[in-house]
Formats: sequence, C-alpha cells, structure tokens
Amino acid sequence: MSIDVDVEVFRSKRYPLLRKLYVIVKEEHPARQAGEAYANLLLTAEGQKLLENSGYASLYDSITK
Repeated sequence: MSIDVDVEVFRSKRYPLLRKLYVIVKEEHPARQAGEAYANLLLTAEGQKLLENSGYASLYDSITK
C-alpha cells in the first residue's frame, strides 16, 4: 500500500510528525573527517535527493520542486 505524503504539511508544522536526523562525530576520532564530509553531503542538493529517495522529506523547497 502506497500513501502520497504532502511534504508541505510537515514543513509548515501543521502535522507534528517529524524526525530529525543527526550526524554525530567525535572530535578526537580518526573517522571525524569522513563523518563531517557525510554530514555536509546530506546538506547538499545531492544529499537531499538521497534522503528523499529513502523516504525522508527534503529540508529545501527548491530541491523537491
């Protein structure tokens, strides 16, 4: 069963279902640079598209339109 979601309802906070996605990177960890690069990727248009393809809503209107 597939349900179409009106992303604008979530962006406007008219419907309170929301899940924030956090990327946490330890300061003194050898993989810190990779973690920061991953977090930065998620904020790009490409990263937002990847998140949308995984079922998340984009942070930015311009990416989804």
